[in-house]
Amino acid sequence: MIFNESKPKTKWRMTDNEQQVVMNEPSIHQVTNHDEVANQQPVVNGAVGEDSSASAQLRELQKLLFDTDQKQEIAQLKAEWNDPEHLAPRVSQILPDAISQRATEDYQLTEAMMPFVVESIKVSAKRNPEHISDAIFPILGPAIRKAVAQAIANLTQTINQTLQHSFSSRGLKWRWEAFATGKSFAEVVLYHSLVYRVEQVLLIHRPTGLVLSHVLGDAVKAQEPELISGMLTAIRDFIQDSYGASEEADAEFNYDDLRVLTVAGPRASLACAVRGVPPTELKEEMQETIERIHQERGDKLKSFDGDTTPFEMCHPLLEELLKTRYQAFADPTRQGMPKVAWAILSVALLAFSVWGFFYVRDWVRWNNYLDKLRASPGIVLTDTERGWRRYSLTGLRDPLAVDAATLMPDFALNPAKLEAHWKEYQAPELAEARAKKLLNPPPGVTLKLKDGMLYATGLASQQWISDAKKLAPFIPGITQLEWEAAGELAVLQQEIEAQSVRCIGNKIAPGQDSIVVALISKVKRLDELAQQSNKIVSIRAIGHTDSTGTKAINQTLSQERAQEVKTLLETRSGQLKRTKFITEGVGDQHPIADLPEANRRVTFKVEVGS
Repeated sequence: MIFNESKPKTKWRMTDNEQQVVMNEPSIHQVTNHDEVANQQPVVNGAVGEDSSASAQLRELQKLLFDTDQKQEIAQLKAEWNDPEHLAPRVSQILPDAISQRATEDYQLTEAMMPFVVESIKVSAKRNPEHISDAIFPILGPAIRKAVAQAIANLTQTINQTLQHSFSSRGLKWRWEAFATGKSFAEVVLYHSLVYRVEQVLLIHRPTGLVLSHVLGDAVKAQEPELISGMLTAIRDFIQDSYGASEEADAEFNYDDLRVLTVAGPRASLACAVRGVPPTELKEEMQETIERIHQERGDKLKSFDGDTTPFEMCHPLLEELLKTRYQAFADPTRQGMPKVAWAILSVALLAFSVWGFFYVRDWVRWNNYLDKLRASPGIVLTDTERGWRRYSLTGLRDPLAVDAATLMPDFALNPAKLEAHWKEYQAPELAEARAKKLLNPPPGVTLKLKDGMLYATGLASQQWISDAKKLAPFIPGITQLEWEAAGELAVLQQEIEAQSVRCIGNKIAPGQDSIVVALISKVKRLDELAQQSNKIVSIRAIGHTDSTGTKAINQTLSQERAQEVKTLLETRSGQLKRTKFITEGVGDQHPIADLPEANRRVTFKVEVGS
């Protein structure tokens, strides 16, 4: 916005409490009332117009600076800003989002809050450590149990490795025991090296006999804690009634290598099931544990109403009693066998290993050989025997079957050691091979056996076919021979009928020699198959003409064309024993194209009969 230079200029003077607008106008007057200033209109380009955007902003600023209501609102905002009680609720509304947004940008907020968090944890731990222990117990409990289990596993591995590197009499004995019982060697070692093991611990409410807490050792078969508690209570009552024992007295029960130790407290008893011989300090640890339980959970024991939830916190104390101790192994070199015995044992083991290697190798080879022999057609094994110096086979063998001795080198076996005792028989699965040997088919003839029927295909003389049909039923596994000439006959029939010979006038057109030669070859083969299968073949030569000329002329011409082709085929085919030719003229009755040359032809129709 550009104002006329002759118009007054506006200057702003600001104080702490208010702002004044001073209008300096030469030779006119000084404006001191803000209402008059607000009513003035600027002259734009020498003319008075509507309020511009700058004028609107100016009025808004005047309202903000001089309006009484606006001043009160500003004063109220300043008061609220300086008053924490009014500011805290509004800050609490945006604080979570602000912290979340800041945390995603960088780690400065985390680093700034870390000292306060650490100090808060320290103060909380000093004032009320129970809260901290309750919070971290779900983490420390599994971690401790895992560490204990890992320690036992490491101990087992150490014992196992110690015995694996020694050949003491005890170690060999334990290995044999593991093999005989089907257990792992580590389990047998643990069983023999165990001094004592606390398998389970029970915390029992004395007035009611109910189980308050119960823990089991690793790999220990679970037992019903209520049954054990009831048994202990019954035994305690029996002893008190029978012998007048004190209720506070401790008790101990033995069964085979399992012992039950009990320590009594004012309101609860502690029972440990121990396998082996426990040390005296175990009883002291139990006494310390029951005293600690009464100290920490005495009020819960006093007000016990059947709810065992408050005593779940006692699990870590009870798990501390689940201890295991093993015997320390003596030096194997001191308890081992003498050097001479070791040498003898080493030589024996070496000899046994060599013998076992060759024995297993020959056994595998022999069984693979027998599998191959059983799969060979024409061989039936009834008995087999493998010795160090000979092999023996007994069974049935077809003369056409493979020789058993020829298969032995494939499996690194010596054929000279084989003694075979065969009974000759004719195997049905070798009937096809036997038929090929006995019938001796000519070259080009194939024999195939299927469901007792021998099928023959190919080119053979009528004499061979006749003899083969007579001999085939006498071959075991074959009922009869079927000469499969029908299939080839049908193929030749289709190929001949698909041919046509083009003509010019009543003569064969030039360039048809190759077609005629192919026809003659097919006719000869057709006649041979007809002889072999005792069939009669009739070939009809059909003459055709185009539509030009009269019907009488076309009929005569088509007959002459058929006769010409028939004469040529008969002349060149030689003497046909089972084939005859017939001619027929049809004129222009069956045209195949609009071109006259395509209809000037001779086609064929083949009929096969008995």
